[in-house]
Amino acid sequence: MVKQNLKTINDIFFISNRIKKINKNYKLYYNLKTQMYEVHDISKPQHSLCITTKDYPSFQILKTLIKSKKENMHSLFLEIEKHNKNIDQEKQQKTLDLSTQKFKEILNFSQNKTSSLSREEIQKIIRN
Repeated sequence: MVKQNLKTINDIFFISNRIKKINKNYKLYYNLKTQMYEVHDISKPQHSLCITTKDYPSFQILKTLIKSKKENMHSLFLEIEKHNKNIDQEKQQKTLDLSTQKFKEILNFSQNKTSSLSREEIQKIIRN
């Protein structure tokens, strides 16, 4: 992090104050180089970057910072696991649906094809 690119934000909406209430070591900056708003944890070496946004910080940033707090990690991991499980189940269901569809097509083709074959043709196939 290059400090000269960072400008401290003192906003009229008190977002920076609300950010500090989440963690007293969080500080809101505007990065002149990247033209993005950044929240840094100033207690960490090199002012550890926590989150960035192009838009002016809003309730969504506060919500994300609260959600990512150490105390909330367990519930966050449970939520991620649940989401991943749902994705896996959807993939499995799509695979099952596709397999079922293909099997029905094969079955339908085989029934139509064999019914149009003569007895001699069927016997010839069986012998080979």
